[in-house]
Amino acid sequence: MATEQIKAYAKLIRDQRRANPDIPETGLAPAFQRLLADLIPELEAVPQLTVSPEYLNPGVGRPDVALIRPGQPARAFIELKALSKPGDPSRWRDAHDKRQYERLQELSHWSASNFSEFCLFHWDRPFGRAAIVPEAALHPFCEDAAADRLIEHHDSGPFLELLTLLCRADAPAARNAENLAALMAHSARLVRGIVQERLAELNDQGPADHPLLQVRATFRDVLYAHPEAGGYSAKDFDTLFSAAFAQTLAFGLLLVREATGAAVGDNAHEHMPDEHPLMQNALYVLTLPQVAADLGIGLTVMRDTVNSFAPEILAQRPGGRDPILYFYEDFLATFDPAARERYGVYYTPLEVVRYMTGALDPSFKPVGGL
Repeated sequence: MATEQIKAYAKLIRDQRRANPDIPETGLAPAFQRLLADLIPELEAVPQLTVSPEYLNPGVGRPDVALIRPGQPARAFIELKALSKPGDPSRWRDAHDKRQYERLQELSHWSASNFSEFCLFHWDRPFGRAAIVPEAALHPFCEDAAADRLIEHHDSGPFLELLTLLCRADAPAARNAENLAALMAHSARLVRGIVQERLAELNDQGPADHPLLQVRATFRDVLYAHPEAGGYSAKDFDTLFSAAFAQTLAFGLLLVREATGAAVGDNAHEHMPDEHPLMQNALYVLTLPQVAADLGIGLTVMRDTVNSFAPEILAQRPGGRDPILYFYEDFLATFDPAARERYGVYYTPLEVVRYMTGALDPSFKPVGGL
């Protein structure tokens, strides 16, 4: 069955390339989606999935295809590249592609494909590589009968095995507090990269009153008026802001989840405990609809990470260390290990944290007019 479906897929791509030799990957993407939609129902022990063309949706860093279970956020992604580019993302050379590869490595289950090759990853670890179809069978000058013979002699088993693994992707459920810190750090790194790239776009051509730029201005004027005093460089504020944005968002959502035990949603700031007014204001600003739209997949992945852990793993056990007190140390080990060493972030006593947040809170006000 798979052989016939792959033949139809290859013919569709050949026909499209014959009609338009310069057709981009977005033009070929529907053929790839159709192949997935035909193959997935035939795979063994794979849940019902919708093949979503994510490239039609806005947002920086959104992969081209998402595989979505009913009623759940997307947890499996596929990034498509032109046939002229390698299927292996470690060989991508374009600056945009390299930045994209960095972001993709923060996803727990993802793959990359150039329509001929399929590479599967778990975070930044390669999980396997296989040919979907012989590359020659996709060439516009290849006769249909010759292409069919190539496909008939091609073993599609390795590709189907990798696709099956991707389709089985589940929520990133944390085993313990240290593991949760690492998972949160991956989602925060994804948000950080998206914010930084979006700011670069807005600096070049965006309106001065764009909500994300207003949030950046508030952070700069209120919380980071003198970054040098904290050991940070003032030359590249967007780097500092993007990291601060991602970390604040992560810990704001985490506080709400820990306090309520319920899933966080669009109105998470409304459920922030009263003892965290600073974080409530910050979370309100960072999840405004206009700002959230810029985060795209970053906010989706972070919320899913927060909503997928059992709150009791953050409870202190008799005789053990308090997971919350050491959480930031564990988080920073993945989020920015160089900063962890540079600034000596290993453990901050709870009393000091409370004093710092209490001192900051009177000076922080929500951004008005957004």
